Amino acid sequence: MNAIAIKSTCTLKSHLPVLVVDDDRDFADSTIDLLEISGYHAIPAYSATEALQIASREPIEVALIDVKLGATSGVDLVGQLRRIRQHMLCVMVTGYASIETAVQALKQGLTIICTSLSIPKIC
Repeated sequence: MNAIAIKSTCTLKSHLPVLVVDDDRDFADSTIDLLEISGYHAIPAYSATEALQIASREPIEVALIDVKLGATSGVDLVGQLRRIRQHMLCVMVTGYASIETAVQALKQGLTIICTSLSIPKIC
């Protein structure tokens, strides 16, 4: 999906939060910093459980999700998040991309899978 298609699914520089889900706190916090510098409001979640709690109470529009979340799969989390917020844009960020992972994630409702992240192109 290209940046033009993504723009139609969410508000550019939205005041609604972007959820960053990664069990690597340093990576999550760095991503949050980059998002905020770029004008986004971002919230970290360091586990799938925390991500689900936040998505239940916050009007999350976009979620950036790592494939590997400790003992939990980011692929499974996509499906759980989409059950809470059907229109959430889910972006899987990983260095472990495979066709099998991509297919599983798409079946769960994943919007995009990428091996690198360009912050200005999220929305």
